[in-house]
Amino acid sequence: MTESLRLPVDDVSLVIFGGHYCINDELAHLSADGAAEQASFASSVDLFVRERSRRPSGRVRLILWVNDIGIDKARRDALKEDYQLPPSYMACLVARGVEPEAVAVEFESSIRNKASTWVRQIHKRNPHLFQIASSTTAGMDRCIDKEVCDLSETAVNCYTITGPNQRPLVLKEGPNPKCNLILASLYQKYTQGYPSSVVVNVFNAIYKNRIRLGAFVYKHVFEGLAEFRDVYTTADGRTVYDAA
Repeated sequence: MTESLRLPVDDVSLVIFGGHYCINDELAHLSADGAAEQASFASSVDLFVRERSRRPSGRVRLILWVNDIGIDKARRDALKEDYQLPPSYMACLVARGVEPEAVAVEFESSIRNKASTWVRQIHKRNPHLFQIASSTTAGMDRCIDKEVCDLSETAVNCYTITGPNQRPLVLKEGPNPKCNLILASLYQKYTQGYPSSVVVNVFNAIYKNRIRLGAFVYKHVFEGLAEFRDVYTTADGRTVYDAA
């Protein structure tokens, strides 16, 4: 699946985002039991094993992104306090001889909070980077799936930039960072301090557009320099393809 993915080795830090699954019961079809989610994690672990043998210690990292948005605070706090990998994910690691400690787990709620802080700091340093617009302005782009966006019922200010299609792309609406800014912040966290990085996204194919916009915001807002390789799994869990 990822065997044909060619990656540079010399002086390059490799960051593998090994899938993304949802805790919220309303998104059960995107849980850790989903075929695409399990396939993306397995593919990323295979890639991690291959690349770790080719690089100096610490030059390849494997991150699992967990969506804990939409669950109550008590459940979220308990999850973070005593997080355990899903049984199928643990079995995947054992089968490949990878220690669980090799997987860094990131919770979407934590990255979301970091995204809010960072965008305020960047706006303070460089206010001309953003355009502030009312959430009622027509023709703005938000998430690809607008029904799952946090949309305010009243007009609030939005941080926007000019998106890849030349329309305003909403990064933050009122207090709510959008998918693109959250992803960009995730990339920034793991590439800052590494002037030469390659990010490999291994995700369910439904996230393709979000990944593309996240990389766009990372480059234009954080001035990120990492290169991206994107691999996607389909709902049947059997097809993996390089989107590049």
